[in-house]
Amino acid sequence: MNVVKRKPLLSVDDYLAGERVSDVRHEYAAGQVFAMAGGSKRHNRISLKLASLLQASAGPCITHMADVLVRIDQVFYYPDLMVVCEPNSDAYVETNPCLIVEVLSDSTEAIDRREKLYNYQRIAHLQAYVLVAQNERRVDVFRRAGKVWTFETHTGDSEITLDCPALSFTLDQLYSGMDVPAIFEAVSAPPISS
Repeated sequence: MNVVKRKPLLSVDDYLAGERVSDVRHEYAAGQVFAMAGGSKRHNRISLKLASLLQASAGPCITHMADVLVRIDQVFYYPDLMVVCEPNSDAYVETNPCLIVEVLSDSTEAIDRREKLYNYQRIAHLQAYVLVAQNERRVDVFRRAGKVWTFETHTGDSEITLDCPALSFTLDQLYSGMDVPAIFEAVSAPPISS
């Protein structure tokens, strides 16, 4: 008979203690730990540009970039950006962001669109979850509207409006100085006459 030994699950306290001394960031989901990969230069530039826009509009709210955890029950993630208007007393972890932004990469897009979307929507204070593409000019916004979530995609010369913090920006502002291709937008052609 073959016996499969399971790895013991790591407790939340042990995970948090390890993160405070680790050179590598890890995300945590119900006892399992996942190492985080580094981002590209474009990922970094998009994050920094959006962080600057958010911070300039944040008022009394705080914009965190990449190194602060968000906790949802037994799950901990490092969002690329988050805005918090009701910070808690923990120096490393937030629980009440009003906005979370993830800059998509090939290795994380599926997780950002499924697992993280599901978990982030469970945060009571969260008003919007924004996914920013780095290989095409596209921003997807999941927005809380009462008890339901709406979805909108911004391409072309779209303007994105956020409520927390109150901010409007265009894709031109976000992607300026970067060689990021626009998404092809279908245009109706007139009928061809013979």
